[in-house]
Amino acid sequence: MILEAFTEKKILIVGLGVSGMSLAKMFLKHKINIIAWDDDKIKRNVARKNGITLRAIDEINFPNIDFLILSPGIQHVGKNAHKSALLAKKNNCKIISDLEIINYINKKLFLIGITGTNGKSTTTTLITHILSNCMIDAIACGNIGKPFSEISFRKKNKTLVIEASSYQLERVEKLKFDISILLNLSNDHLERHVNMPNYIDAKLNIFRNQSKKDFAIISIDDEYCREICRTYEQKYESNLIKISTEYNLDKTISIKSHNDLIYIIDKYDNLEVEVNKNKLGFFGGKHNLQNLLAAYACCKVYGIKKINFINSLYSFKGLEHRAEKFIVFKNIIFYNDSKATNINSSNVILENLSNIYWLVGGKPKHGTLKNLERNLKNVRKIFTFGEASIKFHKRLKDKVNTTPFKSLKNAINFAFKKAIIEKKPINFVLSPACSSFDEFENFEERGSFFKQTVKRLIKEQKLNENKKSG
Repeated sequence: MILEAFTEKKILIVGLGVSGMSLAKMFLKHKINIIAWDDDKIKRNVARKNGITLRAIDEINFPNIDFLILSPGIQHVGKNAHKSALLAKKNNCKIISDLEIINYINKKLFLIGITGTNGKSTTTTLITHILSNCMIDAIACGNIGKPFSEISFRKKNKTLVIEASSYQLERVEKLKFDISILLNLSNDHLERHVNMPNYIDAKLNIFRNQSKKDFAIISIDDEYCREICRTYEQKYESNLIKISTEYNLDKTISIKSHNDLIYIIDKYDNLEVEVNKNKLGFFGGKHNLQNLLAAYACCKVYGIKKINFINSLYSFKGLEHRAEKFIVFKNIIFYNDSKATNINSSNVILENLSNIYWLVGGKPKHGTLKNLERNLKNVRKIFTFGEASIKFHKRLKDKVNTTPFKSLKNAINFAFKKAIIEKKPINFVLSPACSSFDEFENFEERGSFFKQTVKRLIKEQKLNENKKSG
């Protein structure tokens, strides 16, 4: 049986979103007795229809519970800690995340973990793409792709490429990655972690259980990560590989550009890998160069041949909702960067384009306004929307032509009318720098709405022009 460690245990799952519901179904499939709860009545109704036994938190005998599997989005520490977490700690019940379950699957798995403030999803998808192209049974999971509880573990030698958030990593106890990647660190999720030291400590759990035969890949492009590397060998056992888009140092994998070529400079093996920019199918900004280096270092450790890495790289088309160039109409290039849920993520696309119509807004996060003005020299007009609309408008109106709107729909409609009469090329960018939860369920729904609305406006514009010409 795959989950023998749980057969005699009593398990409580709190939070029945995608991962929680998937886990509950997996445990039921393997005839492991569980109870579950979600504060959302709609999710409880879905759970009942799937045969999941529900129990209100006040009705649970916590001394009899062995594991509390808490949804990553539910807090277990601090003033906003969920009641189930407080009762679990009081009764010495182990609190774990969905990721930790992987440690209990009695199958031989190769685990690649990817974390960082930005770039996790693209790097996870890129590595999975390259490994799969090389005939390796690799699956993206964790914070992206399949919930790992829906993965079939019948075959041996499966590789899981796991996007790991700080919410998941802060509850890691025994989970060990064969290769761990830390891309970058900047202020994010401080409403949960309170301060940067707590946030960094959560991220560093990705290296926590690695041994001397494992590998850690860390970008040294930001000060936080450089400091981690300075003392890494004193704290961890795994082999450190440093990557950088900015520094060409000894014992580092770095990058340089010349005309249409990118060179990966591998000073561990004293070789150069040539990449043709024109053959890349994804947005080539600095952040994606960091993702590219991380993928190269990972595939190097994994044993992928250079020619196979390059060919697989050229067939990668990028990630939906992340600097996604999805349509061109007349003088306008439209970019869907809905996945940019903080300003540091938005700055990635803003620093790589010019003549930008920037759609920014949504539900603001802690520290949202910091670094907001960093790339305004590339921005022609700003259209704010959502809960953050007025706050952003007040902050930006004296620097760039800025118009506030209540909804994303209204912002798109107005900005489209302005862009269509421009005489010069316009980069029309949705890069919200905020979460989506004021208007949408998630950033995917927001990005899809943006693309559908733009396509509708283009269609209407074409019809209007045909009527006039007719």
